[in-house]
Parts: sequence; structure tokens; C-alpha cells
Amino acid sequence: MSKVFKFGGSVITDAFAVKKIAKIIENTDDLRFVVLSATYNTTNKLEDAYRKFLNKEDYHKVLDDLLLHHIEISKDLNLDLKNDLRELFNVTHDSKALVGLTSEEVLDHFYSIGELASSKILSSYLSASDKKFSFLDVRNILVTNTVPKAASPLLLETKKRIETLDSEKVYITQGFLGKSVDGITRTLGREGSDYTGAILSWCIDANSLTIWKDVEGIHSCDPSRFRRTSIIKKLSYKSATTLTRLGAKVLFSRTMEPLENKGISLFVRSVFLKNQGTEVCHEGSEFFSVTAKDYDTTDSIVSVVFSPEHKLISKLLENPFKADFFEQGPDFISFKINKHREEDLIEKILDLQDTVDCK
Repeated sequence: MSKVFKFGGSVITDAFAVKKIAKIIENTDDLRFVVLSATYNTTNKLEDAYRKFLNKEDYHKVLDDLLLHHIEISKDLNLDLKNDLRELFNVTHDSKALVGLTSEEVLDHFYSIGELASSKILSSYLSASDKKFSFLDVRNILVTNTVPKAASPLLLETKKRIETLDSEKVYITQGFLGKSVDGITRTLGREGSDYTGAILSWCIDANSLTIWKDVEGIHSCDPSRFRRTSIIKKLSYKSATTLTRLGAKVLFSRTMEPLENKGISLFVRSVFLKNQGTEVCHEGSEFFSVTAKDYDTTDSIVSVVFSPEHKLISKLLENPFKADFFEQGPDFISFKINKHREEDLIEKILDLQDTVDCK
């Protein structure tokens, strides 16, 4: 029995958040890996630094500000990590280290700094009180192909390297990163830290992967935009994959495949609230969810994803909204709508769901 945890960047904001995360980790048995994203908004700032680097502008100030931010977090945790963190950020400061890399490989190099910095802070904080917690550079175990920005893992080679690790340790490591067979830092795709958790879970035959976020689980619609939303308690792998494909941002699209392959349960839970969240496994319960994503600069695709034989399906097919049908599958219906009408359409779909629930 073993578990893997992944903590998203939206919850890694300051020293208080690091302490909260550490408490969850310390109170969990049979934990093998903890996968960390970069601290909140760090990846966006690293992209900004990368753009300035490409345009031959001064990108050092962006990196210096990020370095100071991480030093402040470590200070608030009573850690002296100035030298460790400076060394991380100085690798990017040194333009010579980037010679010979393509522009996409340089971006992967910039990206890596955020995850390495956050995991260095958390591992140092945890290991100060218990030496079973250990920092691990995921690039030493997660082997990928040579595709920049969207690399695919070489699972069997990765599994072989993991088997050489100390089974008594709990490793604090990075999401999103790997190293290709030619020795170059690669990333698994923007927001790909969930996928890292799934890869490591597959390699150790984990009992479960838990993704810790700032929301209580997977919702029936975006809780930051709509008040009429509820937590979906149980989803099938297939439904979760459909949701991510159609615009739900709560999970990374490639996460489900390795988990489904070995029947590993995925839990999506909140760092800040005590609840069971959402479980993703082979068999889901009845649900419906509304997602939205851009089609182009003027239109959006609004999709309703549902469990088989949901009562809402026949009502949606009647199209009382007078929206353009865009696509239909056995577990979803999509409409194309002008972006100015997107919110109104979603509200009408929620109204329709309310009438179905009342019957």
C-alpha cells in the first residue's frame, strides 16, 4: 500500500500555506512521493522572463524578484536557504548555460526553476524535524522522449530508476519536469504536474493519487464564476478525461491514462477544507457538468458532460437555448456561442437542470 500526493501552485502561496501542506503530509501514512508545483504565479513570471530573454531585454529583474520572494518564504519558515535558492536561479542568469539549446528547450529550462525552488523549501522544512523526508530532483528518475514542452515519459525506464530509491524515504519532488534520453531538461506540458503524480503512481503501483487544490473537488461548473455548483462525488476515468478535453481546468488532460491502466484511484481534495472531495475510478456515479473553452476570438464552446442515461440529455437535445450544436458524443453535448452569451447560456443550462431535479 502506497500513496502519492500532488499539491498545486494555487495553494503554495506563502509560509503559512507551506506549514498547512506539511501538516497534511506529516499526518499521512504510507506516503511515498509528494509532487509539488511552483509557488503561486511563479510559472507565469518565468514565462515573462523567458520572453524578455528571447527579445534580448533585461530578464534578470524578474528572476531577482522571484528569488527574493522564495527567500522570504524560507525565512518565514526559519530556514536559511539563500545559497541554495541563489544557485537555482543563477543557473538561469548564466546565459552560457543556455548555449546550444533551441528556444523551446530554453523555455523548459526556465520553467524548471519554479518547481525546484518550491520543492527545496518544502523538503527542507519537513526534513528539519524528520529525516525520512528527502528532496529528489525528479529529472534523475523521470525519463522522457526528446519533445520539448510536451514530452512523454518512458515509463519502464522511469520505473527502473525508482526501484533504486530508498523505500523508507518520503521523497519531495517536482511536477511537470523530466529529463530526456539526451540529458536535456524537458516538461510534460503546461499544468502537467498532475501527470507527474500519475506517472509516479503507475511506476510504484500506488494505491491512490491525491491532488490537493484550493477547491473542494471537481464541480458541476466553475465555482469561481457560478454560485449554483455542486461537488461531483465520483467520476469514471472516461468522464474525467472528457471533462478535461472539453475545457475543465481542474485536471491535466493526460493524467487519467496511467491511472486507468492500473486501476489507481484519483482523489481531488481541498487543502483548506475537510471533505472527501471527488474520487475518479473505473465506475462513476450519476452527474452532470458544464464546461467552457475558447473556440476563436469571438466564440466559445459550451459543453455539458453527463453520466449515461442522465435525465438532462433529452432536454438538451430539444435545444431550448437556440444555440448552435457543435459536437455530440455518448457522454456530452457541445454548443457554439458568442462569448458575450456564454455566461447566459450556462445559466440557462443550470436552470434546465434545476427543473429536471425537481421532477
